[in-house]
Amino acid sequence: HLVKGTPPTSCSLVTNGGGSGPFQHVLLIPQAKLAFCGIPKVGITQWTQFVRFVHGAKDYPSLPHYKLDLDFFQFDQMTPKVQREIWESDEWKWAAFLRDPAERALSGYLDKIKSKRVQYLNSTMTFERFIDNLAMPYNKTSCAGNGPHSGTVGLSWCSDPHFRPQTYSCGLSERLDRFDYIGDLQSIHNQTKALLEAVGLWDSYGSKFINGGQRDRHMCRIKSHPHNSMHHVGFQQRTATNKTAANTAYGHSKESSKKMDEYYSPDLLERVRKLYASDFKLWKLVHGRRRLANG
Repeated sequence: HLVKGTPPTSCSLVTNGGGSGPFQHVLLIPQAKLAFCGIPKVGITQWTQFVRFVHGAKDYPSLPHYKLDLDFFQFDQMTPKVQREIWESDEWKWAAFLRDPAERALSGYLDKIKSKRVQYLNSTMTFERFIDNLAMPYNKTSCAGNGPHSGTVGLSWCSDPHFRPQTYSCGLSERLDRFDYIGDLQSIHNQTKALLEAVGLWDSYGSKFINGGQRDRHMCRIKSHPHNSMHHVGFQQRTATNKTAANTAYGHSKESSKKMDEYYSPDLLERVRKLYASDFKLWKLVHGRRRLANG
């Protein structure tokens, strides 16, 4: 166990999904000694694109998931000796961004369930029923099982990573002090730039990243560098044509922040705040800050 109190690393080598352990989505940029804690539904798709861009992938604007070159830069794919070195070395900086847990839960529901994008999940499930499922006690001793509610019953290490608490990621729950940079998704246009400047990646890569691309979700479709001049330059930077900064071209953005009143009653919002209590406690510490926090 790399971090006491969490499942062992490299579980995703076997499951690559629910029950995958806390370090499945840690992305590495060795030349900057940066370990980025990717959290599903918190801008992970663009960060995965950025890591591929830094390492020279010509098709970096394409859908980045399942690309074989990522195996070389995923923490969970490293040997235990290298993992421990990256985790314990002061030279390596660890970073994470957090999101309003209620907004993230809604985004996960809209993106993975209501849109029918995940086949094994029941797309007729209402948002309130979805929250009811997450609030159920989880008493199983393994993550085996696949059904219409798989990954959405109870909050545990077996939960689908898109719904699992953010504090379950990358040892945040046990070793918050290990994180040098912690930001808020709502402030990424300022904080991402500050993070990349701090580790020496802004001028060389961050400022040259081109956001956007054609909408195409097929994982096998290889797309060349976007040539349209309307796609602005600058990783996660917002302009008049891209006001959200984190929006991608692959259908992940569901504008959940604009739909909070539509899906949440005051009582349901309170339930979600209690359900994700640890996430809310941590997110409140960084929300509204212009500058990056640390553990």
